[in-house]
Amino acid sequence: MRKSLTPEEVAQLLAKEFLTPAEVAKLMRLDKKTVYALLNKGDLQGKKWGNNWRIHRSQIQA
Repeated sequence: MRKSLTPEEVAQLLAKEFLTPAEVAKLMRLDKKTVYALLNKGDLQGKKWGNNWRIHRSQIQA
């Protein structure tokens, strides 16, 4: 089972403008591979800079 983030950890991550797939996975309590699959399918919007994905925080805030 995945460890839940503390409210402080969530606030720190959401203070960033762009997040990595690993950070999004932590926030959404998903496997990192799932986040990459969502990005590749277009179900999650992100930008690829070089070989690295970045996701704007607005894409994960409901």
